[in-house]
Amino acid sequence: MPGKIKVVRKKQLSHEGGEKMVELNDNEKKVCDAMKAIGATNDASAKTSDVIAAKCPLPKGLINNILTQLAGKGAVKRLAKSKAGVYYLVQQ
Repeated sequence: MPGKIKVVRKKQLSHEGGEKMVELNDNEKKVCDAMKAIGATNDASAKTSDVIAAKCPLPKGLINNILTQLAGKGAVKRLAKSKAGVYYLVQQ
């Protein structure tokens, strides 16, 4: 009979406001900068990837992939609105 397995998760700590810090590559920074420029900083002002792509100098397909990566890292949040999802920055 196998023994029980206990899963322990490490907490990520930072010194700035208790939020975990996320390391971003150059393209991720460009998308975040575009989101800041258009004011996608909270759930009430979340924007679609089309609006973000209009402000960012990267191809739309790449921006969609980056938004998915950023959501996985916890840097942005995706909300389901009508047919298209909208995104906003969680960490400034």
